[in-house]
Amino acid sequence: MSVSIRLVEGAKDLHTFIHLPARIHAGHANWMPPLYSDQKAFFDPVKNKSFSYCDTALFLALKNGEPRGRIMGIVHHPYNREHQEKTVRFAHLDCFDDHEVCRALLDAVEQWGREKGMNRVIGPFGFSGREPQGLLVEGFDKQPIMVTVCNLPYLPRFVEQCGYSKLTDCMDYLIDIHKDIPEIYPKIWERVNRNTQFRLVEFTKTREMKPYIVPVFELINR
Repeated sequence: MSVSIRLVEGAKDLHTFIHLPARIHAGHANWMPPLYSDQKAFFDPVKNKSFSYCDTALFLALKNGEPRGRIMGIVHHPYNREHQEKTVRFAHLDCFDDHEVCRALLDAVEQWGREKGMNRVIGPFGFSGREPQGLLVEGFDKQPIMVTVCNLPYLPRFVEQCGYSKLTDCMDYLIDIHKDIPEIYPKIWERVNRNTQFRLVEFTKTREMKPYIVPVFELINR
């Protein structure tokens, strides 16, 4: 049964794209469903300004007319200009246990990227590093940490079989703060306390945080 690829166009396709992982991960105890209102806002070019400076494409893979996988392609023009790259990113990759579907999805992004003049593919990687990135390769028995990926074990194997290789390892750590505070933490705290340029600000009311909100996000952007 051959795989067909469909470009997401219109509200019905977008609804399928957003809700497909719930079907893929049915019975997957450690999968954490997203907030669908957040997902709708994220994929709305009016609400998500990242769409204004990136080229994007959403694809669905179908077998016998049934959605079996999804992927997003991103050309991040500001990043490419700054780093003098011609990179297309793939993101939000998910599919049922079917290598043919995964291959078709990656092929779709690769072809789309070539048509945009790109010569390199990286992923899973979204608009920024503040989104979930990469693939889970260990710890499938552990509960996921928020803003991290939670794919099924076959997915990284499929991606590697399609010719991709690891760029870097990203690590998550679970620490019992009552027992296992890393030795370096108290040293950092002592060093910060000796630096008169730092000052600890604590809040008792939400409104007290307001003057710091914009400066903090400006710092994150920088």
